[in-house]
Parts: sequence; C-alpha cells; structure tokens
Amino acid sequence: MMTTATNPLEPLMSIEAVATVLGVSTKTIRRLVKSGVLPIIRLGRTIRVRPDDLKAHIARQRIG
Repeated sequence: MMTTATNPLEPLMSIEAVATVLGVSTKTIRRLVKSGVLPIIRLGRTIRVRPDDLKAHIARQRIG
C-alpha cells in the first residue's frame, strides 16, 4: 500500500487568510513571521504560509 505525501503544490495562504483563521490582526501574523515562529514562503514581495505550517504552529500553542 502506498502512503500519501502532502502535495507540495497545495494552495498557500495569504497573511490576511491566516489572520482570519486565527482571529488576529495581520500585524500579529507579521510579528510571528518576523520572530521566526511562523515559517513563510516568499514569492517576490508576496508572503504566503503553508497550511501545514499553520497547523503545526497551532499545535505548538496548545496547552494541556
């Protein structure tokens, strides 16, 4: 049986989309990016976040 790998070309999320999902401002997301807490992909001047990286960030924040 073959295992399914994550699609490397999965849709990427904008800073605005990440902020909406987390219920915070885009400024907060930019701070997380600048501090290295949330990994990004840079496409020219555009910043995108992989959904798997966002899920991992959320899991790291879980208490208990």
